[in-house]
Amino acid sequence: MIYLYGMVEGNAGPINVNRSLVKNSNGEITYPKARIKWLRAIESIYKTMVADAVVISSIWSGVNFVTKLALAFNKKVLYLKHGDVRYETDINHFDNMEHAISCEEYVMEHCNSIICVSETYMEWCKKCYPKLAHKMSFVNNGVDINFREKKAKRERSIAVTGGNRRIKNNDEVYKAIEYLNAHTKRKYTLFVYGRSYAKGFPFLNRDNVIYMGQLEKESYYNCLDEMQLMVVNSEVESFGLVVADALNTNCSLLLSKNVGARAIVSMPKMDIIDDCHDVKEIARKIQRLVNCGNADILQKSVDICEVSEKNAAKNLVEICKNM
Repeated sequence: MIYLYGMVEGNAGPINVNRSLVKNSNGEITYPKARIKWLRAIESIYKTMVADAVVISSIWSGVNFVTKLALAFNKKVLYLKHGDVRYETDINHFDNMEHAISCEEYVMEHCNSIICVSETYMEWCKKCYPKLAHKMSFVNNGVDINFREKKAKRERSIAVTGGNRRIKNNDEVYKAIEYLNAHTKRKYTLFVYGRSYAKGFPFLNRDNVIYMGQLEKESYYNCLDEMQLMVVNSEVESFGLVVADALNTNCSLLLSKNVGARAIVSMPKMDIIDDCHDVKEIARKIQRLVNCGNADILQKSVDICEVSEKNAAKNLVEICKNM
């Protein structure tokens, strides 16, 4: 049995991954079910004692305790790395993250293995943490590929996710939209999905921007059914489950070279953003994909079994058993 110490309730990327791993592991992965801290501590003692390995999946309350506990019981500890707290704190201008930063540094230093959620992200992490590079490997996040019925697309509708969070670079996509509207006779509209952050980029109320907020999955998919193009222009994107969302809703895709989920599709080089701050490059590639989409090509390139959630859970279980 593997004890996955991570949250499974909610709608954030790592939470969705944790829930998928548990669901698709054929009972081989368990997780903390107690909501009260002291009960969760007792539960963790028992589950760590009987586990073959412990997987820390994202940084949250109690990770240092569970890491120390696992090491005390001579269990293998793996850190499933969905993001980097220090880097994301700096780039997003988050406050009061010192404790989370120190927790992640402790886990990374003391764990036996760091499992990144894509090869692209692993290579980035190795550059950031060269002394820990020998611990690093990767397992691609699994995705649920289920192509929906094609619906009529709203002309020149461009979607981004992540709200106005700085790491997503959606302000550069907004600037590209403004550039296209100023230099062509067509009107492009940017639809922004996700939370609004107080210290994020201030573009959500600008002309040609429709802020959709954070939606439940079915409402979100109903909206994406009408979107022509999804742009993921992240500075760093450990994986990017939104790539599967776009595929499922028949959206064309434009991705920065930093997106880990590029691994699940055969992405033409001309549909990859080399410089996520080059507004003219982004505008040029948006215009081309609006005129000549890539949704059908990308959907045909996906190996549904290979990228499945069940296969990702299987790969993680095998790594744990072979430690």
